[in-house]
Amino acid sequence: MWDSSPRIVLGDNSRERYTDQLRFEDAKLADMLDPVTIIPELWLEPLGRETHAGRGAIHVSGLPRKEMEHDISPAVMWLGADAYSLLVDADRGVLLRCTALLDGAAFAGMEVLSVAFDEALSEM
Repeated sequence: MWDSSPRIVLGDNSRERYTDQLRFEDAKLADMLDPVTIIPELWLEPLGRETHAGRGAIHVSGLPRKEMEHDISPAVMWLGADAYSLLVDADRGVLLRCTALLDGAAFAGMEVLSVAFDEALSEM
């Protein structure tokens, strides 16, 4: 759930950029922040808790419910995967990691390396 003025901070070594309104130009980032689109695509099974990027997370296994079609599949789901390993932030529900597996081996994925919520942003 976002407050009245959601923002995302993207940092690099030289500067920070932010958007006043959350605009998802990257569909994978959108799926990581709001993974609701993957729920109907996978049979989900919680495997336990762990910590990732300084956050409490729930490790979840996901098995595809059906064969996916490229034009309608969520962006963080890769064609050909027979399973997924997910880390879901225990407090916020965002994906901290999504890994596509084939025969038990990872072949694609995305993960959050650092994250912070509810921090004040400096005015530019």
